Amino acid sequence: MPILQSVSDSTTSKDLGLFLLAVAFGAFAASCRALIRSGITRRWSPAAAALACLLVAVAALSLTEPGQNPIIQVAMQAAQGARTPLALIGAGLACGIVCAAGMDNQQRAARAALVTCFIVSVLLLSTIVLKPIISPHLEIPTATGSTGLGIQQTVVSGFVVEPFAQFSTFAPTSITTDESGVVFVAGYSGIALQNGVVMRLEWDGKRGIVTETVVASQLTRPHGIAFYKGDLYVSRAGQFCRAIGGQMVEQSTGAITRLRDLNSDGKFDDYTDIVKDLPGAQQPDGLHQNNGIAFDGDKLYITVGSPTDHTASAHPWAGTILQCDPDGSNLKIHARGLRNPYDLCIGPGGLMFCTDNDSNRSETGDELNHVIPMAHYGFPYATVEGLKVKGVREPIARLTSAQGLVYAKEGSLPRGFCNSIYLAAYGDGHINRIELERVGDSFRAKASFFAHVPNVVDVWIGADSSIYACSHHDRSVVRVRPRR
Repeated sequence: MPILQSVSDSTTSKDLGLFLLAVAFGAFAASCRALIRSGITRRWSPAAAALACLLVAVAALSLTEPGQNPIIQVAMQAAQGARTPLALIGAGLACGIVCAAGMDNQQRAARAALVTCFIVSVLLLSTIVLKPIISPHLEIPTATGSTGLGIQQTVVSGFVVEPFAQFSTFAPTSITTDESGVVFVAGYSGIALQNGVVMRLEWDGKRGIVTETVVASQLTRPHGIAFYKGDLYVSRAGQFCRAIGGQMVEQSTGAITRLRDLNSDGKFDDYTDIVKDLPGAQQPDGLHQNNGIAFDGDKLYITVGSPTDHTASAHPWAGTILQCDPDGSNLKIHARGLRNPYDLCIGPGGLMFCTDNDSNRSETGDELNHVIPMAHYGFPYATVEGLKVKGVREPIARLTSAQGLVYAKEGSLPRGFCNSIYLAAYGDGHINRIELERVGDSFRAKASFFAHVPNVVDVWIGADSSIYACSHHDRSVVRVRPRR
């Protein structure tokens, strides 16, 4: 998934973080060695400074790579023997040892100055490492004419952004509500985020708390959920290979699973795969799979990603939107030519819209498409530079890292905010409002900022006229509600 940040920012942060950790560790080890050898207790300050900087470096890397142990990650990279990590680790250790040697000065003033410089340098490096996390909260304010940095706008006037549920070992990917308006969220769970689960989030207005209940589990990589006549449908995918003919061959592990609560205890105990043999998560892009699902009347629609970047996939369902009955029968292709359709919604007049992650090669921005039955949306042919492709539908908008979306029908939100699509832009950390204007047989889309939610991947409108949003990176669900 997207899960789903800028490659350049992510790579820079990881490389700098690796170097920073090596510097801090080298300085700490060298300082401790000098302290033990000299036995002079008055020179404890370099070792203490190096230890503090090592803790800062570990904290910075932990924030950029949630759920992972930075020390173990560095050890694994070093064990793999890749040139870049080894060079960064070696350079960092050398710099740290040199810094420690300089700080082990006989003169107190000189030692204090060098320790201060070392701490400031580590803090500056940590700030750069944390850029992907810090930058979404900062912007150049234009309304006041100031040239300094200010806090980014949180939400449009008339709404409030507030935390709804915070998790420790659960990263949400998709969200919906049942017929009674109770919020359900699917995502990755466990220490290593390997178990896919669905949680029920019940709001107690009197006590002002949310009760979290796991209602389904063992749903590997769930990226889409939807209710139909009391049953919960989950779009899930695994990643599995078999040795066939002397080669490792990836299996089609994607499925749509129908969950039923047979004993009415509030938890789902009957699981049936109504659609099987979807591509699932395959290389070279293991983040693309079957994602969002939606019902339109008695038809279920399924988004299926392609693992390729600019070439056709061997699987006939890769890069399509599928249609079937609620029991999985009458399965057929509804639209094709998509790279990684992430989510879809039913908009005005029963028309369908979907987001589609663009090719990494083209970097033209993710698409918002008006989906027409049996239409082709250009992938992979439109990714070839200089090639003009006829007969394909053009997107109605391009956005940064477009993920989940929901249509606000009349009366679902306060007056003036309905009849629009609300779209999760993971890269910007924005919920964007998309206003639609009919043009011929399609639409013109006007995008505007609605709310800021870090690394938002999915949105849904609740019965209380609030927009609920999944923050995958922050492991939380946020509520954007009308101001009372």
